[in-house]
Amino acid sequence: MKDQPVALEAAHRTYIDALSVALPEGDEFLRRELEGFEQKYPDSQAI
Repeated sequence: MKDQPVALEAAHRTYIDALSVALPEGDEFLRRELEGFEQKYPDSQAI
């Protein structure tokens, strides 16, 4: 998937979405994952 950046971003977003459902709001792990996503994809729409 590394050669398909759009697919990689979509998969990462799906992962974050699943975490958002499974973990409580304000969870430290979820916060770090969101920060990592925002750093890796700064031009992406907010989650």
